[in-house]
Amino acid sequence: MRFVGQSVVVTGAASGLGRAVSQRLSSEGARVFGVDLNEAGLAETKEIVTAAGGTMSFGIADIIKVPFGYLLDW
Repeated sequence: MRFVGQSVVVTGAASGLGRAVSQRLSSEGARVFGVDLNEAGLAETKEIVTAAGGTMSFGIADIIKVPFGYLLDW
């Protein structure tokens, strides 16, 4: 488990590559914070991650328009 005790921000976490990265990093022990505009997709990713024993939180945001500090306040 390479990422135990570390936190990561994954953009596009609601589907596709972002979802796969979220799953992989959480399986390696990372605490995942997913960001996307698709709330339903993020909730589904969180369900997948937590069902596998991982930890995930998420925020609905367009990262182009949100100050990065917002993402770090979790």
